[in-house]
Order: sequence, then structure tokens, then C-alpha cells
Amino acid sequence: MPLVEPLPEPCDDELAAHVPFFEKVLGVMPNSILTMQRRPEIAKAFAALNKAVMAVHTERLTSELKRLISAVASYAAGCRYCQAHTAAAATSFGATEERVANIWDWERSDLYTPAEKAAFAFAQAAACVPNAVDDAIAAALKRHWERRRDRRHPRRRVAVRVPQPLERHDGHHARKRAARARPGRARSGGLARRQARLTPAAGPLRSATSARGGAAAHANETLRPRRDRASRHGGRR
Repeated sequence: MPLVEPLPEPCDDELAAHVPFFEKVLGVMPNSILTMQRRPEIAKAFAALNKAVMAVHTERLTSELKRLISAVASYAAGCRYCQAHTAAAATSFGATEERVANIWDWERSDLYTPAEKAAFAFAQAAACVPNAVDDAIAAALKRHWERRRDRRHPRRRVAVRVPQPLERHDGHHARKRAARARPGRARSGGLARRQARLTPAAGPLRSATSARGGAAAHANETLRPRRDRASRHGGRR
């Protein structure tokens, strides 16, 4: 008797789109999702997560093997519900009755390859609480799976190079900064051109100013004796 009663059918179109996937694998829409859909966002996220985890990306890690790995993890975790679902799903994806029936004794069975046994050992240890994965289990998993993957998809080394035009641009500005930092060096560019245009006009302006100043000084010197004499005679001429 479930604590929370599952709803009879998907509640919206987005969740209903997942029904064909689960019916193909399990024959029915699982009660877990029908229960979760009381919170539709949780049910849709869980269904999408299930499809993403079980998606096939390499030829070696098939849909059948993924379900067998899930069955081993379910057995280690003690979840009877998951054991039933994963065993049925493995059969849907081509697992023989012998491979499904002997999955609980995979260590002594000859129905599984060394690579599959390494995956089962990792799943069984990882599903334990606390986690029981040790160095030997991790090394076996890498030996059978990671190295072959690296040979098929070698890592690429990417050389990053600054484009040549940017290098010239930076060098030009560096030279300008160095020229401004050195004393006594002529400035280049727009500032120098503006100074060159102002220089011819500044000369006559300074000359005219000097000439007016000299004339005023001469007039003062000429008038000074007259003022002095006027002051000696009491201001009388």
C-alpha cells in the first residue's frame, strides 16, 4: 500500500512525451514518476535525468550493459523496486535470461567480460554506504575503460597564438609610451604637428609685444626729466 497514491496518467503534455520511452523499456509508466507528478516539475526533471543517464554514447557501453550495471548497484543498495525495473529493462535491450539471472553472482560467472566485471565491481562498491571504492577497483575500471576511450578520442593540444596585427598594434603603442618617457625626445603624432603649426604664428606675436613694450619704456624715459624739473619748481613751468 503506497503512502502517496500515484496519479493514473501524466498530468501535462510535456510529461506525457516521456511515456513512449518508459513503455518501450518497462512496458508501463513507472509508479515512481506517476507519484512524483503531484509536483510536475520534479517528475519531468526525474524523467529527463533518467533518459540522459541511460543515453548511449559509445558502442561498448550499451543500453543492455547500463541496465545490468544499474541492477548490480540496486542490489548493493538493497532496493528491490530498482532491481525489478533494471532487470526488466536489461531484457528489453537484449540481455539473455542467463545474463540477467546470474548478475547477482557476476564475480564467479563466465557470462561477463573482464571489462564488464570491472564496471560491476565499481557500481557495487560505489552504491555501498559508506562508499567502498578503493584504489584497486578504480585502477581496474581505468584499465578497461578509460585507456581505450583515450585511444579512440586522443586529447588535442591547442596552441594559442596572439594574432599578428594585434602584436604590431601593441608594439606601436609601446614605442610611443617609451618615447614620451624619455626626456629630450621630440614628440610625434598629432601633438607635434599642432606645435609646428603654432610656432610660426607665435614668433611675430612675441616680437610685436616686445616692440610695444620697448616704445613705452622709451617714452617714459623721455618724459621723466620734464617731470623732475616740474617738481623742483613747485609745479610751475
